[in-house]
Amino acid sequence: MHSETVLPACLVASIASIIFVNTVASSLDFCADLICWCLLFGGLRAYRYLHPDAPVEHGSSDESNALALAVVLASVCRTLADVNWIIPFVTPAVFLILQRVSNDYLPLNSTDDSSQAKESAQAKTYWEQYQNSPVLLGSIAIVTCATFAPATISWTGTGVACLFLCSQTAIYYLVTARKQQSTDDGLKLIVSSLEPVSYRVAAALAILMMISPQRPSSVSIVGVAAICKAAFWLATVILCRKSHPTTMSSVYTFSIGSVYAHAQAIPWQAFGAAIGSAIALEQTLNLVPRSLLNRKWATGLAIIPILALLSHPVVPHDRFSQIKYNTGLTESLSGRTSGTHPIEELVHHGRARLAEKLNSQSQTLPQAVSEYKRRYGRPPPPYFDVWFAMAVENNVTMIDDYDTIMGSLEPFWGVKPEELRIRTEEAMHKGGSLTKFAIKDGKIKVEHDAANWLSEELKSWLPAFLKYLPDITLAINTLDEPRVVVPNDMLQSTLKHRQKLLGQKSSQEPNPEGIEVNFIDSGKQKVWEILKVGCPVDSPSRTATSRAPPEGIGFVFNATAAKDVCYTPERAGTHGFFTSPSTFQFTHTLVPIFSQAKPSIFQDILYPSPYYTESYDLGKYKEAEDIPWEQKKNKLYWAGSTSGGHSTGGSWQFQHRQKFVALANDRKHLSEFLNETTPGDWTPYNSTMGNLMERFDVKFTSAIQCDEDDCEDERKQFHFGQREKMAEGYASRLIYDIDGNGLSGRFYQLLGSRSAVVKQTLFREWHDDWLIPWVHYIPVSMSLVELPEIVRYLTTTEQGQAFAKEIAEDGQAWSKTVLRKVDIAIVFFRILLEYARIMNDNRAEIQCDC
Repeated sequence: MHSETVLPACLVASIASIIFVNTVASSLDFCADLICWCLLFGGLRAYRYLHPDAPVEHGSSDESNALALAVVLASVCRTLADVNWIIPFVTPAVFLILQRVSNDYLPLNSTDDSSQAKESAQAKTYWEQYQNSPVLLGSIAIVTCATFAPATISWTGTGVACLFLCSQTAIYYLVTARKQQSTDDGLKLIVSSLEPVSYRVAAALAILMMISPQRPSSVSIVGVAAICKAAFWLATVILCRKSHPTTMSSVYTFSIGSVYAHAQAIPWQAFGAAIGSAIALEQTLNLVPRSLLNRKWATGLAIIPILALLSHPVVPHDRFSQIKYNTGLTESLSGRTSGTHPIEELVHHGRARLAEKLNSQSQTLPQAVSEYKRRYGRPPPPYFDVWFAMAVENNVTMIDDYDTIMGSLEPFWGVKPEELRIRTEEAMHKGGSLTKFAIKDGKIKVEHDAANWLSEELKSWLPAFLKYLPDITLAINTLDEPRVVVPNDMLQSTLKHRQKLLGQKSSQEPNPEGIEVNFIDSGKQKVWEILKVGCPVDSPSRTATSRAPPEGIGFVFNATAAKDVCYTPERAGTHGFFTSPSTFQFTHTLVPIFSQAKPSIFQDILYPSPYYTESYDLGKYKEAEDIPWEQKKNKLYWAGSTSGGHSTGGSWQFQHRQKFVALANDRKHLSEFLNETTPGDWTPYNSTMGNLMERFDVKFTSAIQCDEDDCEDERKQFHFGQREKMAEGYASRLIYDIDGNGLSGRFYQLLGSRSAVVKQTLFREWHDDWLIPWVHYIPVSMSLVELPEIVRYLTTTEQGQAFAKEIAEDGQAWSKTVLRKVDIAIVFFRILLEYARIMNDNRAEIQCDC
């Protein structure tokens, strides 16, 4: 091997490191390392088999053990945290160690050629400039490192990075230490250097892999990364043995700088990374004699950071707009924003909204009747006065806010009661998974009871007010998924006809009666295309040109609007219910079916989920199992199964739970954050999730609802832990709550704990009028784009941690105030009074005598 191979080795090392840094996910970095060293061991063994005269190990076995340990330690560090930002310090660290150990490390091996020796001496003189000015060397490293480092660096992340720095420095020193012991050249050099190390590293990584298994979902991606890593190590041997040891560390710094020149969101950071890359390249090229500086190779290296900088996405400098009403999100943050952090602003807005609600609640029956008429344009139903008296007697806080429930009942005023009763009976005979819950003569009769526990729980709500209810029949949906989606044109016709049936002015729409009820079974397949008929014809979901989701960070401002899939159709592609529901039997006919939760396009009648109160009866939340806030881990916790839809044909990749778990465990995922550059000035920047990983404790515990191949793919992609009790989550300050096939039945239990609930949902529930986002819980959009910044702000900043604690306290106190079992029962009483009037033939005349 001749010295002319040094510059090509630089180019190979640069390209190889850029590829594996950008290609393999953090969770699979360790796996790629194992494959890399297995490839090296196999290849070097094959070479020895074909060349029996190949040299044996130079140096002691202890040196090989030490080098293997350093390699394994560096691999572990890269898996645990984002450590690339500390690479610039490797160069001065290697230099200072070698300066103390020996003065014999010339930039290139001396030769008899006088011109070569002269060039080598010139390079040595260049390097001695640094030797005479160590401050300059350290300053360059500090400035370069500053452009690489993320804005949020935890103590743990810094510790791991320092450990990586030590191991990386040891690697270059130990590889170089054998330089004068060996006279090998060509492939013999690589064999003598790497063979004794490769099997040690491969064995150690294999043992660690058995302790913490990693299953790659894409063998090709991990394979490419492993091959690049192998090429990188081959180049490392060449550069450390045939050039100055710091040549390799300079090349590595150059590569990382090129990556960051493209990845950093803020232009000055990207430009700074490119400058750092250029400085590292200048160091590298000056360590190579000019006679070897082939123009082709030098140009190939120089063009890398230039292309990276040119391809950097330009961030527009628009001012922050507070709210985007049509999506329910705050406007994307682009450029510099002045004032408070958006979360602080949203918290204050939520508190003001709650105070307004509480101050406006009716205190007397006449006030409640007047407010009812104002909101709904009609007098309240019979026995509304009894309901009000029960609410006051049981200290029900919210008297007037039932708009979500009333909105789900409103369309049924457009169909005659007789027709509604016919449709209800027909649905219970055709639909399946519908329980007939009838009240007759003050007694309850249940038929087609597909979920006995559910009907028993409903019965437990009724004793106090059963005598006030007329004869009515409810069709209770026992599936997790809702059942009724009406084409929008039919729905609008029904709403117009409602005016006629109420004796008010109406357009001459035909009475939508005599419609047959049929159910369509569409489980385990994409359903969005057949469901979007429920959206207005002029909405983005129905038009040919749907808008793209906003770029940048957008925090949930209006939780109701944020869940409207008609105006944000891209969210339908991120939820398992729309991509492949586990079970789904629906009808296009307007039938009064009671469901616990629904997306915005469905017309099911909402009622409180029995899951919530049934859980209270089981005592799932035990205060004794919870701990004070100060003792909780400062991180976000979630553990659960892969429910949320049935995975078939790879559909799990588009489901909400899988997307969340993937994000929370991908150290190299590039996310957008906010940095307070000066007090009150928040600037967006891009960074990997690496330094935030210690703030997440997120895992799957079981693979369910999936075809055999999909289950296996999920087990390969994700690290599955053991099933954990709900109380495990109480050890963390932030607890995540996410939809399953339908609503999350653990929501109320989590609200009742001393932890702050971070909630992601696409379903509307009856309590949406009562639970205020950013006051009682922390909302997250389906895109998850804002989640990294939410976790960063709430766990790493003093103000954010204070808000998190206050949200936890307010959520717990509010749940004990408005989500008691008696509150749920009285809400159900109110729903049944409204429903009983809708189903009454004289509904236009009957009302509360109050």
